Amino acid sequence: MARKPIKRKAVRDQERSVNWKVIAGIVVGAVIFLGILMVMSLNDDDTVAQQPGQQAEQTGLIAYCEENPEHCVFEGSDTAPVTLLEVFDFACVHCRNFNLEGLPVFKNQYKDSGQVRFVTYPFASRPETLPATNASMCANEQGAFSEYNSALFRQFGEPGYLSNAQLLATAVSINLDRDQFAACMEEGRYNLVISDNVGYAHSLGVTSTPNFFVNDTQVTGNQPQLIQQRIEAALAN
Repeated sequence: MARKPIKRKAVRDQERSVNWKVIAGIVVGAVIFLGILMVMSLNDDDTVAQQPGQQAEQTGLIAYCEENPEHCVFEGSDTAPVTLLEVFDFACVHCRNFNLEGLPVFKNQYKDSGQVRFVTYPFASRPETLPATNASMCANEQGAFSEYNSALFRQFGEPGYLSNAQLLATAVSINLDRDQFAACMEEGRYNLVISDNVGYAHSLGVTSTPNFFVNDTQVTGNQPQLIQQRIEAALAN
């Protein structure tokens, strides 16, 4: 008598199929990312690329985001007189510190009052952090960009930080739709957007993180006092 198919084997086969989709998405994203890095030099995280206050010579990142809104994430009033743009990377400890300590203070002080619009420039300093940046954009599809970033940064340095399993577990922990998020992550839906952002930022000499622009004035590194000085000066003008 023929044996009945074993359901457990079918489940294992399905899991293998999903895992291969994830791996394929990562490989494609890494190849795209490495293509950009082959033609551009890359500084280590937190290395000062430009002095605070130095301005980019080409069209700035804020204008780039305004022209390509699908490439960036916006919070606050679009009529705010001041824009604070942030470039960060999930492997950067100073980015972690700013996002968990400085950014909430600035948003509390300036966002609801309509004084400052906050813009995040999705960026990855290396192929290993590309999946995390893509995951944050997947969370943005469900209106949880900042919440996801904070939840992920709070795990900084823990075993498995930025692994695909942890990226998905973080989404589940903040009650995102698991299937929708997983599909976006497996697809690498925003890999090309992020790679384009990296290329354009590099063309302006912006290669280190964290990096900020208060309107068109650049501040390099986690310097909340200097950032606030720049904001207040811009508001006074």
